[in-house]
Amino acid sequence: MVTRSSPSMKRQIIFAGFDFYNGDMRLTDKRKSLRQEAREFVEFDVLPTIHPY
Repeated sequence: MVTRSSPSMKRQIIFAGFDFYNGDMRLTDKRKSLRQEAREFVEFDVLPTIHPY
């Protein structure tokens, strides 16, 4: 994974893995956006909560 700063000062997660099934090409822009929102939710809301455990 690669991270970079966004204008809102949160880190933006960019998945840098290899897409063996070319699934990214099959997603619409709306679905890619939803996937990114889910990744950000996990990164900023879920992981900080479970990190101490």
